[in-house]
Amino acid sequence: MTSSAKPLQNDFQSFAEDAVGKVAGLQDIQALVDADATIQAESSSASSASSENVSGSSAAVSTTESNQAIGESTSGASSIEVKADAGLQGVASSTASSSASTSNGIAEAFTEMGEGLGVSLTKLDVGGELSGLGQSSNSLSADSESVTGDSTATSGLTRSIQGFNSEIQNTIDSDASIQGLAQLVNNASAASTGTSIAPSSATAIADANKLQGADLGFDSDIGGVADIGGQVDFNATASSTNVTGSAAAGASLGDITTPVVVPEITGDVSATLSTLAAAGALDLSSGVIGGTAEGLITANDQSDGTYGTDIKSDGTLQGFANLSTTADASTTDGAASAGAYANSIDGASLGDINIGGVGAISGSANFAGSASSSNVGDAAGDVSAAASQLNNIDGLSATDGMYVASDAGINGLAAVDLGSSAGSTSGQAAIASSKAGTLQGAGLGDTTIGGVGSVAGETSLTSGAASSNVS
Repeated sequence: MTSSAKPLQNDFQSFAEDAVGKVAGLQDIQALVDADATIQAESSSASSASSENVSGSSAAVSTTESNQAIGESTSGASSIEVKADAGLQGVASSTASSSASTSNGIAEAFTEMGEGLGVSLTKLDVGGELSGLGQSSNSLSADSESVTGDSTATSGLTRSIQGFNSEIQNTIDSDASIQGLAQLVNNASAASTGTSIAPSSATAIADANKLQGADLGFDSDIGGVADIGGQVDFNATASSTNVTGSAAAGASLGDITTPVVVPEITGDVSATLSTLAAAGALDLSSGVIGGTAEGLITANDQSDGTYGTDIKSDGTLQGFANLSTTADASTTDGAASAGAYANSIDGASLGDINIGGVGAISGSANFAGSASSSNVGDAAGDVSAAASQLNNIDGLSATDGMYVASDAGINGLAAVDLGSSAGSTSGQAAIASSKAGTLQGAGLGDTTIGGVGSVAGETSLTSGAASSNVS
């Protein structure tokens, strides 16, 4: 989504707006503790806007700029130094919703969130054991309904959601448990009725730019046993319905500019239909910008030639990314298009790693995309089009090198389920497309295991497309 889609007050007879700025539990913390320490922060925000009208246009706008449990300002820095054991927990939760309805006019619902952070630090130094958790859980929705006019519902994440982010320097002298969780549920629903004299449009968009479970950057040194995990959970649904007029729905990991790009049927109808039926005609990437989801991220240490992640004893690193996008569009008189999309998904993306004991490294990435469209129509442009698409997915990517002194289990899984269904009655065409780009279970660079090794990589793809046209 783009901010240019945000409704403006002067354009509507009924207008409601609820704006949440920057919410933070602890911001720009500079903590130095000579003994044990427990640092906890919770931050919650709730935004809701509702607008109703009988005769005239209606709009509702809900915006949340930022929600951080333990974070940093644009120009600030957050550091924690504890001489002994440390407990660190940051939990941020956000809800935002917009609802607009009218009996006669345009209805627009707009929900936007900038960022959500559980824990974000520039430096973490613990002289003993560490138990760390960063979690950001968020729910967004937009709902619009009009009887005679256009209905538009837009709900999106414009920047990022991060669970645990400490990507500059992490030094833990003893055992460490670090977990990061980023969650987003995003729903958009648009409904319109339209008239035979003035057909309307119903458009629903639910999208997100970036989600990260845990990002530990390029300099993590752990003196004992390490248990490190990051997880992303993302679910987006978009639903649009119309009686007289078009319906379009897009649900995406990536900023949607156009829900489904369908070439217009003009001139030679049969030739244009042949173009539509060609492979790749419904390429959603041309209507989406960016979009990444990463469960666990580490990087290389470029400064002194050491490992980016250095664990002196046993080490467990796990990354999970679980995503689904669902889009449904239907109309009884007009064109219908639905697109379910994801750009790039990584379960665990790791830099170089050294583990001094037993190692367990795993990454799992799962994506389900479902798109369905149905229409009734007799005009040249009354097409029913549904597309589900994924560009890239990696279960485990660790191509920069890995050394494990003892036994090691290394596993990567990438699982994808794509489905599209397009149905049309008396329309020009019904077109369904499911498209998967690159799938990789596990990608490894130089890997040395000092004991017994178990290495596995797996990909799973289920894909289907179905169309039906009755004329």
